Amino acid sequence: MSSISVQVHPERGGKDGYTVEFVSQEGGIAAVTLPPATDNLNRLSAIKYAKDLMTRLAVAAPDEESLAEEISSRKSARTAGDTGTMEEQLEKGLEDTFPCSDPVSIVASTVSGSKD
Repeated sequence: MSSISVQVHPERGGKDGYTVEFVSQEGGIAAVTLPPATDNLNRLSAIKYAKDLMTRLAVAAPDEESLAEEISSRKSARTAGDTGTMEEQLEKGLEDTFPCSDPVSIVASTVSGSKD
């Protein structure tokens, strides 16, 4: 897969870090989110940091067999009965969908007409 374009998106003007997207000829996208704590991070250096991170992750990735075992052994918060995690997930979902999660407010007003 050869990268044909790289897009860098500053999160809140770079204050919350950067997201670097590598777009392939086939239309595949690999996105890397870099936190603002990365030293000397700016629009140009974000590409270098993202490439370095992707390389380290690819080398350190577990083999397919151990990854399949890990995934099959994981339980969801619902299956595990972890109500604390489920509450956190609900709150995060509500925050992420705000203000869409607010109920619709309907206000009806009446104006009395004149006697004419």
